[in-house]
Amino acid sequence: MGDDALARLLGTDRIERPIALFTYHPPTAQAGVPIGGWAREAAEATLAVCGTVIATHPGMDEGRDEILAALSALAAAEHRLFLVDALGRDYPAVLASVDVVVGNSSSGVIEAATLHRPAVDVGDRQRGRLRGDNVGHAEEGRAAVETAVRLALSPEGTARARAVVNPYGTGDASRGILDIVRRAGAAGRVKRFVDADPETSRRPMWR
Repeated sequence: MGDDALARLLGTDRIERPIALFTYHPPTAQAGVPIGGWAREAAEATLAVCGTVIATHPGMDEGRDEILAALSALAAAEHRLFLVDALGRDYPAVLASVDVVVGNSSSGVIEAATLHRPAVDVGDRQRGRLRGDNVGHAEEGRAAVETAVRLALSPEGTARARAVVNPYGTGDASRGILDIVRRAGAAGRVKRFVDADPETSRRPMWR
């Protein structure tokens, strides 16, 4: 999408770059943490670097209401933050059009690499997941997130994103699986199978 198309999608006259796609889900593995505060700080950090932030609603996990309340209050005070319920079928096009992906969604860790977009993974929600060179990590807190977003948008960060190969593959998995299945019949078997006698197999095993 060009900037005009993005602006129409968001219902505004104009948008400013850099543009961030922001998604912050509840970090479900951590109990008793300030979820709403963390979400607001991450969004504020992104706004400190980017001209426009498109924030999608969090998932249906415990803590969703706190995140929505925090982001709604920030959006009411900051016209550059656009809080949207969901992008639906427009999501891939928007992801391909923004300058950076920020938050703790798996989209930043997985799909952003396919579209060569730099991403900042915030907190521990995606801990342990394989990630490409386009993904930087930030601990919770405004200062850490702001530093990571600036690095992601730096010449070095954008160069890494342009060169990244998605570690999750390039969309050819189904073709590879089908090729293996087709060749499986001709391959030798380690385990030997014996056809059962139909008459014997119908007899009860007990009396």
